[in-house]
Amino acid sequence: MPVEKSLSEHDNTWLHFFPSDQLGKTDAFPSSLVKAQGIYVTDSQGRQYMDAISGAYCVNVGYGRDSIVDAASQAAKTLAFCSPFSFSNPYSTQLAQALANLASPVVGANARVFFTNSGSEAVETALKIARAFAVKSGESQRKWLISRDHAYHGVTLGALSVCGFASLKEEFGPLLPMTATIPSMHDSNDPFNDLLKATPGRGKDVAGVLLETIETSNGMVTPGTEYLDGLRRLREETGALLIVDEVITGFGRMGSWFSAEHYGLEADIIVCAKGLTSGYDSLGATIVSERVASAFAQGNDSMFTHGATFGGRPAAAAAALENIRILDHEQLLGNASSMGVYLKDRLHGLFAGHPKVSGLTGTGLLQAIHLKSPDSPAPATTEEVAVIRDRLLNHGVITSLYYTRNDPTIEIAPPLCINQEQIDHLCLVIQQALK
Repeated sequence: MPVEKSLSEHDNTWLHFFPSDQLGKTDAFPSSLVKAQGIYVTDSQGRQYMDAISGAYCVNVGYGRDSIVDAASQAAKTLAFCSPFSFSNPYSTQLAQALANLASPVVGANARVFFTNSGSEAVETALKIARAFAVKSGESQRKWLISRDHAYHGVTLGALSVCGFASLKEEFGPLLPMTATIPSMHDSNDPFNDLLKATPGRGKDVAGVLLETIETSNGMVTPGTEYLDGLRRLREETGALLIVDEVITGFGRMGSWFSAEHYGLEADIIVCAKGLTSGYDSLGATIVSERVASAFAQGNDSMFTHGATFGGRPAAAAAALENIRILDHEQLLGNASSMGVYLKDRLHGLFAGHPKVSGLTGTGLLQAIHLKSPDSPAPATTEEVAVIRDRLLNHGVITSLYYTRNDPTIEIAPPLCINQEQIDHLCLVIQQALK
C-alpha cells in the first residue's frame, strides 16, 4: 500500500495521548512524518524538523541506521519466531547476556532478563515479580507497591495503578489495591521516612518500590546525595525490592548505560525499553538480580506464571544487539555526557533569569525549561504554551511541551549523536520561540 501523504478526519489511526478534537487545528503541527535521517525527521509536506525529543525519548542512536534494520531483517529471515514459553533463541540469549553485563553495576552479577514488548509490560512484569518474590520468600504479607507522586510508569492496569497522576487513572478504576505513592522530590528529600508513613506495616508490608532516578514526568527533577542515601536505607532496612524505571533514562542518555549507575545506586530490578532498540523494534526488558531470580528456581514451585508471546523475538533482539554495538563502538555514551554538559551550559547561559522561564532542570541529554508568564511568577497559560509550541515547529524543532503540577516545561532529549553545532541551532530556535 502507498504511504498516506496526509492526516485527515478520515484517517483511521487513533493517536496515543492526543486530544482527537485538536487534529488539524494548527498548521504548525506536522500532519504525518514520512522519513528521517540522523536527528531530523521530514513530514508529508516535505518540511524538515530537528527531533529534539528522540521520537518519544527512544531514538538514541538517531535515524537511518541501516545496520540495525539489516540485523533485524536477517534474524527474521533466519528465525521468524521462537516461543519464549518453551525455547530460547541465539539472539535473545546473546542480548540477555549483554544486558546482564551492562546492568551488573546496578543489580550485581548473573542477573536474569525477562523480555517483553514495551516499557509498560516491563513495569508490569517487575510488579508481579516483586509480589511473587515475597510469597516465595515466606513474606506473603508484603503486598504493597509504592511509587512517587507525579510519576508515570505505563498504561497497563498494574502500571497505571502505581501512576502518580490521579487524572490519568480516574476513568479506569478500580485499579490494583494496596498501592500508594510517596512525595516527589519536589516535596521531600526523605524517601525512607516517607515510605514508613505510606503503609500500615511501616515498610515491612511493601513488596516493591518503583521509581525513576530522574522524575521525567515531573519536570526532570534530579536527586541529591541525601535523597539517594534515603533510597539506599529504604532498600537495606525495610527489605522492599527497589525497582528502577530506566525506560527513558537507560542506554546512554545520562552518559552511562543506566542512570542508577550514574548515581551509584544499587537496585534489585531494572525495567527498560525505548533506547534498548532506539525505536527500531518493539522490545522491553526486566532485568532481575540473581538474589531475586533465584527464588524462582527452587523446588516444585519454581515457575513464574507470566509471559509475553513476542517477548525477545529474534528480530527485536537482533536490533537491540546492533543498537548496543553502535552505542559502544561510536562512543555515544561519552558524547551524551559531553554534549549534555554543553547543552546544560548553553540553556543556563541563555535562559537563567529569562522573563518567560521559571527554572532549568535535568542532567545529561535530558533537560527541561520551565515556563511562566512574562513578568509574573504564575505558570505559562495554555494559550502561551501553544504559541511557543507553534513557534518551535515553525522554526523546524520538535520538542515535548509537558504540563506537570501546572508547571509547563519544554523537554529536550535529542538523539545521543547530536553535536555542538546542532545544539547551538536548537538553542537559537528556543530563544526565538521565547521572544
